Amino acid sequence: MKSLFKGYISVALMLAASLFASCGDDEKEEIIIDESEPTLEILSTETAFNFTSAGNSAKVLMFSTNREWQIVRGEGDSSWLTIFERAGKAGENIKVWIAVAENTATDGRGASFTLQSGGNTEPFTVYQAQKDAVVISDPGAYKNLSPEEQFIEVEFATNAGDFVVEYSFGTGVEQWIEQVADEGPRTRAMLSHKLRFKVAANESYSLRNASINISSKETEAKASIGVTQQGIVKPEITIVNKDAFKVVPYAKTTLPLQLETNVENLDDLEVIIAENDQKWISCGMNEDKTAYELTVEANVSSARSATIIVRSTKDNEVKDEVTLNQSAAPGVLITIKNKTALAKELNKLGDNFAVEYEILVDDWDVAISYADPDQTGWVEETSRALKGRVMFKAYENKVLKPRTATIKLFSKADKSIKDEVTITQAAGTCVEIAQGKTLKETLQVYGLTESVESLELKGTLSKEDFTLLKNMSKSTLKNLDLSAVTNTSFPGSAFADCDKLETLVFPKHGNMTIIPAEVCRRSTSLKEIRIPEGVEIIENHAFAGCSSLTKIWLPSTMTYLYGYCFEQCSIVEIHIKSKPLQVYNIWRSPSQPDVVATVFNNNNLPKRATLYVPSEYVELYKNPTPQNVVSKNLQAQLEQLTEWPAGWRNWFTWADESTVVNGEN
Repeated sequence: MKSLFKGYISVALMLAASLFASCGDDEKEEIIIDESEPTLEILSTETAFNFTSAGNSAKVLMFSTNREWQIVRGEGDSSWLTIFERAGKAGENIKVWIAVAENTATDGRGASFTLQSGGNTEPFTVYQAQKDAVVISDPGAYKNLSPEEQFIEVEFATNAGDFVVEYSFGTGVEQWIEQVADEGPRTRAMLSHKLRFKVAANESYSLRNASINISSKETEAKASIGVTQQGIVKPEITIVNKDAFKVVPYAKTTLPLQLETNVENLDDLEVIIAENDQKWISCGMNEDKTAYELTVEANVSSARSATIIVRSTKDNEVKDEVTLNQSAAPGVLITIKNKTALAKELNKLGDNFAVEYEILVDDWDVAISYADPDQTGWVEETSRALKGRVMFKAYENKVLKPRTATIKLFSKADKSIKDEVTITQAAGTCVEIAQGKTLKETLQVYGLTESVESLELKGTLSKEDFTLLKNMSKSTLKNLDLSAVTNTSFPGSAFADCDKLETLVFPKHGNMTIIPAEVCRRSTSLKEIRIPEGVEIIENHAFAGCSSLTKIWLPSTMTYLYGYCFEQCSIVEIHIKSKPLQVYNIWRSPSQPDVVATVFNNNNLPKRATLYVPSEYVELYKNPTPQNVVSKNLQAQLEQLTEWPAGWRNWFTWADESTVVNGEN
């Protein structure tokens, strides 16, 4: 029994020893881990996290550590900073995401935090950029400027660095605001600036608007300020005593010009009397300088009339007028009755006219005299067959200035018994190039230089003449009328890149059938173009890049428009006399039938332009049919069609439900 008990004790002691040994081994392993070197390895490449003001992204902090870790925020406001995990256990390639809220302030902001693990620390910073801004102090301050010239100051602040100032005016409006001063550095700090601008006087009657646009060169920050300037008050002029001028006695007399006007200064008004009438009517001020008055000399001849015009010096269209009629002197035997009608300028191309008379002598005659001894013989008497009338013919004026002649009806028995009238013919405007002469030589003959702004030509142009015209149109020539030119074709690119040319009139003889490729390409000042009757084809890029071109006229003879002939144009009106032309899926050029193109290369055209077509074609432009459209290159196929093949109808569609189509004849 004792031996058995001893055995049990031995076994128990052995088990206990084994347990103690095991416990000792476990405790020894924990001590090994605790005593290892703490490590914290930062795997991210950046220790400073930079964000834009938008705050619409996150950045990652990656690290490995063999200890537990935590993130501690630095001092200061960091409520805008989000750290998605702020503590964790040991591990490899641990990721912590860093994000920020949108910064709507105009200053940047920063924060810091520290990553701590096993006694190791790593500091980090977070910076978020300011919201880039251009802030104008009082953007509504310039909404009602007076018409006179003035200077304005615009105060603004920006943190967007260097900036640029630009302007927006209406299409075709000349610049009327310009910067005259600038101050202050242009940095990324929020700094204030004060810019000074000169506003030109508004001499029109209309309100005008513009905007001054200030934008950063480095960011998208920008702001605008609207400027509105009143127009001047439109003058009003009324002659209130017109009845006093209906019948003025033949004796010398003085008549007041009684006016109702809102013009405060008489110097802003002028009285216009035709040069011939100034021989017997003069104008001056009354004694107290408050009104105009007319002095009418005594009449020793037949009744006479004159038109008196009172107008604004600032706007000659603002005016009023009255006809002054002076009675004939007693005993007048010869009277020209239609002097007022003959005061109208005769046509420069030639005119027929009559001198109406009342003659109480038996034997009388006609004499014609000329003011310019170098310009004689251009008026010819043609008939006295009609009682009370003498008929005359005036020949074409080829001189570039007006000319006058005096027609006198007189008694053969006593030449002091007479009446006379002076007629004026409008100045010629056409420079005629004689056969064998160049344009350069012809300009010299007419006393013109190559710096003229307007020119009307007649005759035949040589290749050298076209070259000269192109150079002139790049320099000063704005208006060129070739309607009387005999050429039936133009060189390609004849007026390409002529940025001064505003109007161009093509020959009107009807024998020009093709407008050549690139004829006016990139002539950026060209405003409208009228293609004359007889033209059938406009070739590719003829008017491409004419960015100011707003109106076009196409004749009834048109059969084809080649590719891009009106691309990059600002067309708002299209006047077309033909049936609907093919406008889509056209040949790019006469030599490129397999390369398809469009006429306008613009999704808004022609449908967003206003169309003017013959009244009988209005419905065709809204609903084209194969039998009533035009395409030189498809005409044979079109004539065989009874209905549209798939897609073809769109090729001839100029209008949709919102297009304005007007009928005109």
